[in-house]
Amino acid sequence: MYVEMPEGFAVDGHVLKLNKALEGIRPGAHLWFKRNSEALTSIGFTASLSEPNLYIHKELPIMLAVFVDDVIVGYDSES
Repeated sequence: MYVEMPEGFAVDGHVLKLNKALEGIRPGAHLWFKRNSEALTSIGFTASLSEPNLYIHKELPIMLAVFVDDVIVGYDSES
Protein backbone atom coordinates (compact mmCIF):
# COMPACT_ATOMS: atom_id res chain seq x y z
CA MET A 1 0.00 0.00 0.00
CA TYR A 2 1.31 3.44 -0.88
CA VAL A 3 0.23 6.63 0.86
CA GLU A 4 0.82 10.34 0.35
CA MET A 5 3.32 12.05 2.63
CA PRO A 6 1.87 14.29 5.39
CA GLU A 7 1.68 18.01 4.69
CA GLY A 8 5.03 19.63 5.40
CA PHE A 9 6.97 16.42 4.68
CA ALA A 10 5.93 15.92 1.08
CA VAL A 11 8.62 15.66 -1.58
CA ASP A 12 7.44 16.10 -5.18
CA GLY A 13 7.40 12.83 -7.11
CA HIS A 14 7.68 10.62 -4.01
CA VAL A 15 5.22 8.48 -2.05
CA LEU A 16 5.57 6.39 1.11
CA LYS A 17 5.31 2.63 1.13
CA LEU A 18 3.32 1.50 4.14
CA ASN A 19 5.04 -1.63 5.49
CA LYS A 20 2.66 -2.38 8.33
CA ALA A 21 -0.72 -1.11 9.45
CA LEU A 22 -2.67 -2.19 12.52
CA GLU A 23 -6.00 -0.71 11.55
CA GLY A 24 -8.20 -2.91 9.41
CA ILE A 25 -6.17 -6.12 9.71
CA ARG A 26 -7.42 -9.18 11.51
CA PRO A 27 -4.75 -9.36 14.28
CA GLY A 28 -4.69 -5.56 14.65
CA ALA A 29 -6.45 -5.42 18.03
CA HIS A 30 -4.18 -8.10 19.49
CA LEU A 31 -1.04 -6.35 18.21
CA TRP A 32 -2.23 -3.00 19.58
CA PHE A 33 -2.98 -4.56 23.00
CA LYS A 34 0.42 -6.28 23.03
CA ARG A 35 2.30 -3.10 22.14
CA ASN A 36 0.44 -1.06 24.78
CA SER A 37 0.99 -3.73 27.39
CA GLU A 38 4.74 -3.90 26.69
CA ALA A 39 5.06 -0.10 26.85
CA LEU A 40 3.12 0.21 30.12
CA THR A 41 4.89 -2.66 31.86
CA SER A 42 8.26 -1.22 30.84
CA ILE A 43 7.50 1.96 32.83
CA GLY A 44 6.34 0.19 35.99
CA PHE A 45 2.69 -0.73 35.47
CA THR A 46 1.20 -4.18 36.02
CA ALA A 47 -2.04 -5.45 34.52
CA SER A 48 -4.87 -6.38 36.86
CA LEU A 49 -5.52 -10.13 37.01
CA SER A 50 -9.28 -9.68 36.81
CA GLU A 51 -9.26 -6.91 34.16
CA PRO A 52 -6.34 -7.06 31.70
CA ASN A 53 -7.05 -3.53 30.40
CA LEU A 54 -6.57 -1.99 33.85
CA TYR A 55 -2.98 -1.14 34.75
CA ILE A 56 -1.76 -0.19 38.22
CA HIS A 57 1.65 1.36 38.85
CA LYS A 58 3.86 -0.61 41.23
CA GLU A 59 5.13 2.38 43.22
CA LEU A 60 2.95 5.40 42.40
CA PRO A 61 -0.80 5.72 43.06
CA ILE A 62 -1.69 5.75 39.35
CA MET A 63 -4.23 3.58 37.54
CA LEU A 64 -4.80 3.43 33.77
CA ALA A 65 -7.77 1.93 31.99
CA VAL A 66 -7.29 1.27 28.26
CA PHE A 67 -10.24 0.89 25.92
CA VAL A 68 -9.36 0.48 22.23
CA ASP A 69 -7.36 3.68 21.64
CA ASP A 70 -8.59 5.66 24.67
CA VAL A 71 -6.82 5.83 28.02
CA ILE A 72 -8.41 6.95 31.29
CA VAL A 73 -6.00 7.89 34.07
CA GLY A 74 -6.76 7.96 37.77
CA TYR A 75 -4.29 9.24 40.36
CA ASP A 76 -4.02 10.72 43.82
CA SER A 77 -3.73 14.52 43.43
CA GLU A 78 -1.62 14.81 46.59
CA SER A 79 1.17 12.74 45.10
